[in-house]
Amino acid sequence: MQRNILFTIIVLVCVASHPLFASAQAIAKPNESTTPVGVSIPDSPVGAQLKWFVDVLNGKGLEGIETHFGADFKSKIPPEIVARQLESVITSVLEGGPVVVVSINSTSTDDHIRGNLRSEANGVVLTYNIAVEPDTGLIALFSSQVLPGAGPGRAATWVALDAKFAELPGTTNFYAGQVAPDGTMTAIRVRNPDARLGIGSTFKLYVLGTLAEMVRDGETDWEQTLALREEWKSLPSGVMQTEEAGTEHPLAEFALKMISISDNTATDHLIHFIGRERVEAYMARYNADPDRSTPFLTTREIFAMKIGDDQSLAGRYVASDLAFRRAMLAPGGEVALAVPSMVAAAVWTAPMWIDAIEWFATGEECSRAIVAADLLAQLPGNAPAGAAMRANPGIGFDRSIWKAIAFKGGSEPGVLNLTWLVDRHDGARFVLSVGWNNPEAAVDQAAFIDLAGQAFGLLADAPAP
Repeated sequence: MQRNILFTIIVLVCVASHPLFASAQAIAKPNESTTPVGVSIPDSPVGAQLKWFVDVLNGKGLEGIETHFGADFKSKIPPEIVARQLESVITSVLEGGPVVVVSINSTSTDDHIRGNLRSEANGVVLTYNIAVEPDTGLIALFSSQVLPGAGPGRAATWVALDAKFAELPGTTNFYAGQVAPDGTMTAIRVRNPDARLGIGSTFKLYVLGTLAEMVRDGETDWEQTLALREEWKSLPSGVMQTEEAGTEHPLAEFALKMISISDNTATDHLIHFIGRERVEAYMARYNADPDRSTPFLTTREIFAMKIGDDQSLAGRYVASDLAFRRAMLAPGGEVALAVPSMVAAAVWTAPMWIDAIEWFATGEECSRAIVAADLLAQLPGNAPAGAAMRANPGIGFDRSIWKAIAFKGGSEPGVLNLTWLVDRHDGARFVLSVGWNNPEAAVDQAAFIDLAGQAFGLLADAPAP
């Protein structure tokens, strides 16, 4: 899952994650079940499709897959695409199974069912989310994700989890805490509390928070439009870099793309709109060492220094004082004029200047950033900020435990940060931020995501306040 483009983090392992609603003319009739013994599958239209899904994962075969999906679903995701994804899951994720149903969400109905599956071959747990049309019984929504940290060998205590983090090369930190309604955080477990690491795109929470404050104070609103400028375009991740200069979008869309798909061009336009020094001032309220991340860089500026044509630019920037750095970033300055290379980005796999050219924070500071942004999102008129943070949960979650998830993560070679604010169904609220920097080599995203999942397993059992 390691991507060569800066700050992209794609951590969902999906079968088909599109929430599509279909219409069709006939009811599919799943074949006789070969489901191993587990939780009983209900005798209902959606239960029939769940039995079919489990049978497929247990080697029954994919013949006739097209008869299980509605026309609208198939128009958006062809059955052959779903079949290829399922084949990959069976062989590489589940190691052949067999698979058993281990839970069914209590909120499931005759038309919509959610829960968890487990591979008896390797202990990997998958979530499932299936909905059918009431009139046809054909699948309208179909998704499945690996549930990180739910397999065998998961940590039973925070001490055991801390030991697993300690085994990773480089430096790791994490902060797990409970969050009160007023945003006060109470630590549950902290690792390396003073380790201020590069956080990649998690820095975008500072940009979102600053913008939300401007809306709160009446200086702008989410519907105000901003035009794309060629000189502010960055490299992927994202999509806005492909649009023509002059294209206008509301600030709400810039914010949504910045957080949900980590759009770098959207981010840089917001930093220019807000003003670099204003974002710095906001960051300083939630970060005990803001100087480490000052000047507050755009993604394009980091690309220009790390993968631009002038290989000496990064070293000269690091060796300069604050005033000279600002001059290098100003219009007409060396960094501002430098052009990042897509060719270099495509082969970028080794860490570069991650201890000097990045955005830096501790686990607690990342946690403060997401809690602060969420408090602002709860204010009248600031709903788009909350929508942006909750559009992408980052990893698979057991939705029978967790009812709401806000997330932002970030990465580049050698850097990974994942930060969540989550609400449990009993009303308890938690924050978790995990970070890993290794200046010697790229980090193992899959292994780190599994550790984050193990942390959520421990938080699921944490006492309610």
